[in-house]
Order: sequence, then structure tokens, then C-alpha cells
Amino acid sequence: MKTFPSDIERKIDFAHIREWLIANCQHNGGKQLAVKMSVSSSLPQIELWLDQVSEYRNILQSGKSLPISNIEITSALEQLKVDNQILEDEDFLNVRLVCKDSQDLLEFFLKSPEYPNLFKVAEKIDVPSEIVVKIDQVFDEQGRWKRNASVKLQEILGESDQLERRAFTRLTKLYEQGQANNWTADTGITVKEGRMVIPILAEHKKKIQGIVHDESGGGKILYIEPLEVLEFTNRMKELEMERDREMRRIRSKLSSLIYPYVSDLLWADKVMAILDFIRSKGRLASDLEAVKPKIFKEKKISFSNLYHPQLLMINRPKGKPVIPMTLELDPDQRIMIVSGPNAGGKSVAIKTLMLNQYMLQCGILIPCAPDSSTTVFRNFMVDIGDSQSIENDLSSYSGHLTAMKYFLENADSSSLIIIDEIGSGTDPNFGGAMAESILLELNRKRVMGMVTTHFGNIKTIANKTPGLINGSMAFDMDHLKPLYRLKSGIPGSSFALEVATNIGLDPTLIKTAKQRSNTVEQKTDELLARLETEREKVQFLNQNLENERKHLESIRSAYEQLKSDLAKARKDIVDEARKKAMEIVKDSNSLVEKSIREIRESQADRRVIGKIRKERERFVSEQKKDLGISDVPEKKKEKLPPKVIDLEIGTIVKIPNSDASGEIVEIRKDKAVVVAGIMKSTFPLTELKGIKEPVSKKRVRINYDLIKAKSEFVMEKDVRGMRGEEALREIDKWMDQAIVAGAPQIRLIHGKGDGILKRLIHDYYHKNPYVKHIKTESIEAGGEGVSIIELR
Repeated sequence: MKTFPSDIERKIDFAHIREWLIANCQHNGGKQLAVKMSVSSSLPQIELWLDQVSEYRNILQSGKSLPISNIEITSALEQLKVDNQILEDEDFLNVRLVCKDSQDLLEFFLKSPEYPNLFKVAEKIDVPSEIVVKIDQVFDEQGRWKRNASVKLQEILGESDQLERRAFTRLTKLYEQGQANNWTADTGITVKEGRMVIPILAEHKKKIQGIVHDESGGGKILYIEPLEVLEFTNRMKELEMERDREMRRIRSKLSSLIYPYVSDLLWADKVMAILDFIRSKGRLASDLEAVKPKIFKEKKISFSNLYHPQLLMINRPKGKPVIPMTLELDPDQRIMIVSGPNAGGKSVAIKTLMLNQYMLQCGILIPCAPDSSTTVFRNFMVDIGDSQSIENDLSSYSGHLTAMKYFLENADSSSLIIIDEIGSGTDPNFGGAMAESILLELNRKRVMGMVTTHFGNIKTIANKTPGLINGSMAFDMDHLKPLYRLKSGIPGSSFALEVATNIGLDPTLIKTAKQRSNTVEQKTDELLARLETEREKVQFLNQNLENERKHLESIRSAYEQLKSDLAKARKDIVDEARKKAMEIVKDSNSLVEKSIREIRESQADRRVIGKIRKERERFVSEQKKDLGISDVPEKKKEKLPPKVIDLEIGTIVKIPNSDASGEIVEIRKDKAVVVAGIMKSTFPLTELKGIKEPVSKKRVRINYDLIKAKSEFVMEKDVRGMRGEEALREIDKWMDQAIVAGAPQIRLIHGKGDGILKRLIHDYYHKNPYVKHIKTESIEAGGEGVSIIELR
């Protein structure tokens, strides 16, 4: 694995990413992992890292949290392992916390099998629960010693408490006596050097016999321990030493219990550090809305909506837009030559590629579209910024050549390179020729990457050399401003004279420069600028066509769904009718058999026959009722001779060989075009027969009008030159047509001028219930002179 130069991470802005990860780690071990993080060329290792981060990002987004201990216990345990020393109280509490978190961590993964890669990190944790139990017997939840940590400790503390109460009672009496005689200060009974004392005024020190432990107020107050309580306090001091010895014995015993499991605890602590490091990566992924692209062995890059991570981190909180880029590199087009205006985003574009690829191979998710894909590189080489060095006696150009020497000696087909302004820093004629030679050699080595340039000869060889491809940064010709959007396939103009005009340089100087510039290069730049403008127009038209195609596709899908639903409904109705008929037949057979049996048994008794007839009539009536058939006999209608109806446009006719009907919309000599629903067919007039179906006619006519409206509707309208009231009337009619046609959005050209017509239109249609949103068109497609109206 080779990286160049030594400060590559600073040059591609990765140093900021590393600092962010370190700052967001909470475990000291996690911070150390972030510091030591390095790029990898192992595809399995990279895949594992990325899957772990993806799982942790999912945990964060679900609102869950892993019980990761942020306490570092390594140093204390290492000391215990080497010197068998006794741990301190704080060490025991930290060990308990790590043990408890380890148990909770394993329980979390057992209940959440959807995080298999994170579970692999923690699955080998093996910390005995006995450690937690034993520590809990000694310390309470606040980390204080329990009085019953041992029987002896409990006895010592009990006796000490009893002596303290007796001593305090006696001291209280003495203090109250002193207060009554004005011997004492008002500060009350206190403790000095571990002894309970009374504050006695210096002039009365002989009134109470005892030992002076301290003084204050310049010797005006003496703190005396009366002889009457000396015996108590001496014994309390002895008990205090006994307590310390017992506590040390308990600590030693606990340390001995922990000693055999030091290795297990160290591993648990390491797991916490690893998960803390992954958590920091997951938080970064969540902030950047980053994903894991597909990674293949084949040397091919296909990034869409790829953002510069640091720009996202800086601009997104401020609400500033960040322009993503789309990039395709493959074995046939390995190196993109990016040209365009200064400050147009060329350097940011090539750093965006290098930074994201470097992050990915460090196991960090990147901000791009989920369908993006890339490969794995063994070498990363960067030549960007000023490489001059006073210490090494290198000029800017010499520094660049030194970098190129390293590239040519070490680059291969597994190398990703970026070069900013290749060949710059010297005479353009020689610099351009040298840049061309270097680029052709790097292309021969089959490296992959991006190179920026202003040299015309580099753009030319990129256009005709296999393995190279031109690219450019978009530029707004109307406002002479860069758009920071990478475009593939065509070179870009430097727009040097246009930019000079935009910043207000003297027009005379610009005219002189134009006259003195290379005529061929000037014409090439002008041609590129016109080509850029035409390309924008074509892209806009293609987008409109794509929108129309999607709209028609949605109509077709809706028709197919309706057709499918109708077929299913018809089948369900037939199946239900068949089922009902079978039930009727079955019930009828049962009734007939019952009737025959009763007639035979009664020997044709009239009363029985009458009863049977009534049961039959009741059964038939019930079946008619279930089927929705009326018992009222229908009046016979007189058959009238069929009326002959003339065939003309608008006549409703019966469609041959079907039960459907339709409307004649066009007559061509001896044939007629008939529309039925959304279907249009042509039939000979001799096969058509006119009928009169008012309801069917209305339905067919509506469907036809709808289709006609959709097919004839124009998505764009121009109201330039119209007065306000006239423009609003025209737009109202046009918008009604758009709503009938089901158009998702329409494009209105109103011109720029003083902006009065635009404001009138925006104010009027912001209140329209059918208007969802009005926005100004992009600069390259018309800007302030065009509005896009999105319909509900």
C-alpha cells in the first residue's frame, strides 16, 4: 500500500474527518483507534468495516443505543497482571461497570440478531458474573463502602459509632458549660486533625484541661481536646486503623478474585473501545446521510450524487447548498481531464473523488447515491496545491515535477491519482508539452483518476486518446458565474475574458487582450461556450421528453391495472353465480325428492299435494329474492322495427363482433374511425350499425375528450409582451387544460424585464388551490425569466 505525499490526508481534507472521529469517541481506547486508523486495500476487510458501521448507523437511526462502557481499565488491570498489586476503590467500580456493560451488550445482541457483524466483535466476551456479585457485596450503587462488607468491618464501625456518640455527648456538655461562662467561641464543636475539639478563648484556656490541636484568629481561639474525651478519641483512632486494615484485606481478597480474569476483562475493555470507534463512524454516517456503495474487483467507478463530506459538514447546518457530482470511470475511460474556469470547482471535484475513496477504504461510509459503485485501489497519489519548498530548494514547477517522477515510477493499474493543474508553474508551451508526455505515460500504465488543466493541447489529446475522457465544470453564460457542476464528455472553456468582464476590469484592457490572444484558441473557447449553451438546451428538452414519457407510462399502467381489475371482477362474478346455481340445483333436488317421498307416503292426498305446492312456491320465491329477481311479471313490450340511423361524426355505433359500442370521430371515404373507451379502431362503414344509447354516448365522449386533451396539451406557454390581466386570463385557460390533462408541472415563460409580470403571476397563483409550488427555473434554462408551476 503506497500513499503520496506524506501529508496526503491534509491535502485531501481527510485530516478533518479523522479529527471529527477522534473528538466523537468517548472511550480512550476508541480515540486511540481513530488516531491509528489507516487505509486498507483488502476488499473483505473493507466490506466488514463498512457493514459494521452500517449496522451501527441503523441502531442510531432506530433510537436504540448499545451499552458501551466509556471507562478505561486497561492500565489498572495491566498493573495487577504484572505486579499483583491491590486495586483501588475506583478500579473496582470501573471493573464492575465494564462487567455489567459486557453482560448487557451480549444480551442486546441475543435479542437483536439483525446486527450480525457487530455481534462478531462482542461474541467472545467472557466475563464471569461472580465478579459483579462480589463487588456489589462491598460497594453500594453510589460507590460507597457497605458497612456489612465483612463481619469484622461491621463490628469495628459499630463500636466506633458508639464511642463517637459518647464523646460528642460529653463534649456538648463541656461546650454548653463554656458558653454559659463565656469561655468559648460561637463556632461550635469541630474536628481538627481527626480529633473532636472545643473552641476556647485564649484568656480562658486554663479553665478546661486538654490538648491544644490548633488555633485561629491570631491565637485568640484555641481548639482544645478535653482530657475527659481523650480516652474515647484514642480508641476511635485505634478503630480507624483497624478499619483501614480490614478494608485493605477486603481489597486484596477482591483483587485476588479478579486476577485470574484479567485477560478476559482486558478483552472486554478492548471490545468497548472498538465499538466506541465504530459508534463514532456511525454518527458521522448518520450526519452525512452516508451509505455503502457496491464494491467490485473490476477497476470501474460509477458514483452518482457524490458529495464532498467536509463541505456537507460545514454548509448543511448553515442551510447552504452543496452541489454533488456524478462520475463514471472504467477501463476504456480511466482518466478524466477536467477543464473550466478558475474558481469553478475543478479542485474540489478531484478532491471529492479522492477523499471519498480514501474514506471508504478506511471503513467509513460516504455520501453518495445507494446505487453507486466503485473498486479497491492499492495506491493513492496526490499532486495538489503549491509544492514549492525553500528547505529543499524547490520551485512550484520543480515540486510538481518531483511529484510526477514519483507517480511515473510507482503508479500502476491499481493506483488512484489526482493532479491539479498539470504542467503549470512554467512556460505554457513547455509546460503543456511536458504535461502531455506525462499524461500519456500515466495512461499507458492504466492508472485511474482525475486531472485538471487549462491547456488546450491536453483537452485535444483527451478527445482522441483511448483511456482518456474530457470533463468540464458548468458555467452560466448569462450571469458569467460558475455552477460547480461536473459534466462528462466535453472540455470546458476557461472563460478568462468573461470572468474578467464580470469582475469589472477595464473593457479596453479586455479588448486588447482579446486581440492579442491566440486566434485558434480564442475561437475554440468561443465554440466550447456555444456548445455548452446548446447542450443545456438539449438537456432541458430531453428532460421534458422524459417527463412526458413517464406521464404516458403512468396512464398506460393505470389502464392495464383497470383492465386487470375488470377481468378479475368478471371472473369473480361468474364464479359466484356458478356456485349459487349449484346450490339451487342441489336444494331443488332435495325438495323434489322430499315431495315424491311425501306423495307416496300419503297416497296422493290433496292436502299433502297442496302443502307440497306451497313449499315449492316458497322455495322459488326465496331463490328469486336471493338473486334479485322481481315476482311482478313484466309487461310485454311491443317489438318495433329497428330505426335506421345515419352514420356521421358523433353517431354511436355497435362495434362488430362484440357487445361494445363507440362513437364515430372521423370518416375516411368508406371507412370510419371509432373510439370506445381509450381504444381507437377503424371499420368499414358497411359493418357498422347506428344505435341510440344516450348514457353510453356520454361516457364514451368524456373518455375521448380526456385522451384528446392529454395528447394535445402543450407543457410550455409564453406570455411575454402581454398585459397583466390578459396574461392571467390566458394562463387560467392553459392551467385548466393542464389539470384536465393530468400534467404534474408546467413551464411558463414571462420574461425578465422589471419583474412586474413575474411578481403578479406568482402573487396570483400562490393562492390557487390547484398550485402546489412555484419556483424559478435554473439559471442555465432561463433563470428569472421562466417559472416552473407544480400542480397538485
